[in-house]
Amino acid sequence: MVNIKNLQDELSQYKNSEKGKVEILNQLSKEHWSLSPQKALDYGKQALELSEMINEKEEKGKALNSIGVSNYFLTKYDLSLEYFLKSLKTYEELGMKGKISSSYNNIGMIYVNIGKPKKALEYYKNSLKIDEEIGNKRNIANSLNNTGNAFIILKKYDKALEYYKKALKLFEESDNKPGISAALNNIGDVYLNINKNQEKALKYLLKSLKMNKEIGDKNKIAISLLNIGDCYTKSNNSQKALIYLDQGLKIAQQIESKNLIRKCYRVFSELYFQKDNYKKSLEYFKLHSEINDTIYTEKSQNKIAEMQAKFDTEKEKKEAEIYRLKNVELAFANEQLKKEITERKRIETKLKQNENTLRQIIDTTPDCIFVKDRNGKYLIVNRKMAELHNTTPEKLVGKYDQEIAQQWFETVDYNEYRKAEQDVIDNKKILREIGKSFIYQNGTKRWFKTTKIFFEPEKNKNCILVVSTDITEIKLAEEKLKAGRERTKILNKIMRHDITNDLVVIRSALHLYRMDSETKMLDEIEKKVNKSLNTIKRLREQEFFIDSHSDLNEYNIENVLNDIIANFPDVNINIEGSGVVYADEAIYSVFENLISNAINHGNSKEINVSISTNKQFCEIKFKDFGPGISYEIKDKIFEEGFIYGEKGNTGIGLYIAKQTIEGYGGIIFVENNNPTGAIFIICLKNASGTVAK
Repeated sequence: MVNIKNLQDELSQYKNSEKGKVEILNQLSKEHWSLSPQKALDYGKQALELSEMINEKEEKGKALNSIGVSNYFLTKYDLSLEYFLKSLKTYEELGMKGKISSSYNNIGMIYVNIGKPKKALEYYKNSLKIDEEIGNKRNIANSLNNTGNAFIILKKYDKALEYYKKALKLFEESDNKPGISAALNNIGDVYLNINKNQEKALKYLLKSLKMNKEIGDKNKIAISLLNIGDCYTKSNNSQKALIYLDQGLKIAQQIESKNLIRKCYRVFSELYFQKDNYKKSLEYFKLHSEINDTIYTEKSQNKIAEMQAKFDTEKEKKEAEIYRLKNVELAFANEQLKKEITERKRIETKLKQNENTLRQIIDTTPDCIFVKDRNGKYLIVNRKMAELHNTTPEKLVGKYDQEIAQQWFETVDYNEYRKAEQDVIDNKKILREIGKSFIYQNGTKRWFKTTKIFFEPEKNKNCILVVSTDITEIKLAEEKLKAGRERTKILNKIMRHDITNDLVVIRSALHLYRMDSETKMLDEIEKKVNKSLNTIKRLREQEFFIDSHSDLNEYNIENVLNDIIANFPDVNINIEGSGVVYADEAIYSVFENLISNAINHGNSKEINVSISTNKQFCEIKFKDFGPGISYEIKDKIFEEGFIYGEKGNTGIGLYIAKQTIEGYGGIIFVENNNPTGAIFIICLKNASGTVAK
């Protein structure tokens, strides 16, 4: 409407060339085609008169075409065809192929509306040929859409639908909204009247209506409203049908479209016929026929009389049918009941099949899956969950959390467990728990990664769905990895400690050698260098072993001690007993540290090592005969960095020894050796399974 107002203002103030005025008149005529065909006709006639006066042929062709379109909307098809043919002749004289193609299309539309679809197809074919030559996709889409209309008249509905869909695709590619809306409407009309698919038809028709409202084309809005009303009529939804038909009729009357008013009266007639209101149905049919007669004069009172007779006949048939149905009502009801029972059984069978499929799915999964109500009662349990408790799903269903906790678990904080699950249900949320552990009554400890989800299988039935994955193997692997890292850390400390001690000895020997040039010192240096190299080699091998094995290995205590004793030729070291323990290469450093401390800090010239075993443990005692360890520091000597004695550098060794022994799952402690000295006692796991004293 804004564009029309601007054009009217421009026309009233226009003082330039007559050609410009013709252009405005033609544009105003076009803007009024669907809004007010009569006004469009008036503007078209003014444009034609002025264009002929100034001999402007192109604008004359537009004016002739516009007059043809206006008469088309006024359903004056004879006049419309006359002006379309004149427009075609003008464009042919000018050699304007695009306009010639449009004229062919318009002429084809006339032949469709007067019931000559084959003649219409000839014009559409000519139009398509020209458009394909010049690449006019917009006009190709129009021709395809109109061709579909011709096939509808010929009752070739599949062919019509094919052309409508081709047209829709082209309209969409060029974003031609009027074209898209027209194609959508036509497709909906096919589904409504031919395929009897009201649901599918309504989908297309509503899309068309929405788009037409965006465009603001009243004629197309009225068409969409009437078609939707027709759709609801055929769906027996009279309430909605009346709403859309009233709106459509109102707009059709505003734009004075006899064709649309006629169609609306026809659909009203069908609607009231369905509602058994034969009087109103007949009234609307008469209105439809009156308008029809003004368009097609050959159709007259015979059609009304025929329709009247048809209405009377149908009314009598319906009354007779109602009477007959009363007599067979019981039989019909029984038949319906049989059908309902059959259908119900079919649905129940299908539901059972779906239930079995779902059961197979949850029983196949390696995760524990179960559903509980808000009181902790188990409603659904899968096979994995039951296997974990050494039972069957059927025996778990119906049990409560507390029963299961008492029967299978050693310790469970039931109140905390229920509180967390109540929170999930009350707040309808998801709770994820990673690494939560449970200890079963057989002593087995297992870890789980669990997701708890609010679940409502039925209305107002609040439950919790739990999916729990057993991550015990992963957790144990992580712990083994952590233990391996700790052992590697201890090995590094041992290596630093032992090599540092050897370097101190080497430095002292070098100092003495420089002073006295004693070759004995070179031997001592070589011995310590070799010892350090052996330590590095041994610990490197141990590090490699830890990387590839998380478990400890078996070590013969007597063999380990004999290897170490070779490093202390000046001390009397006695070994009594034998045993095999679980350890790693760090055991060498532990034993060597204890012997070295007894010699260097206890000044003991003799050390007795005794080995005894029982079924579970192996006990190794290191007895020295030095001054012993005072009571005040006995509990501190295993602390990291603790220093005692005149030399003050032994704290790290005993700390490492304790860490290493505890890493093996053993213990180390110290006692006094009466009358003098100290006893370091180590208990490790017995690997041999034999008992020795």
